[in-house]
Amino acid sequence: MWLQHAVATAEASQEKQNMLNSTIMHMENVIKDLKQKVSNAESQADSVEEKCIIISESNAALNDKVSFLTGRLKCMEAALYQAEEAKIATATVIEYIALLLIEYIANESGHIFQAVFIGDAIFLIDV
Repeated sequence: MWLQHAVATAEASQEKQNMLNSTIMHMENVIKDLKQKVSNAESQADSVEEKCIIISESNAALNDKVSFLTGRLKCMEAALYQAEEAKIATATVIEYIALLLIEYIANESGHIFQAVFIGDAIFLIDV
């Protein structure tokens, strides 16, 4: 009976040892898998960080271009405004010269003229 008990105890101890070894092997596999997942996550984090740096640099370059183009647009708007003002001033001078010319023609010819402005054309009508 003592021998049977010793055999049973030895078998139980062996079974415990097998379960412990199995648990240890399982835990080692879990640890190995977790280390691999951590390594993958770190690699992805590095990749994302590099992409963020590239995007930030691109964004800064685009902001510089937008600022430059905004400045150019303001300059062009100012030049357009000045050109429009110059056009109006020139048209006023031309109108004044035309009126002086009509008055001169009327004085020299002794006739009375009426000037009709249609678009850019001036028509003199003998009244």
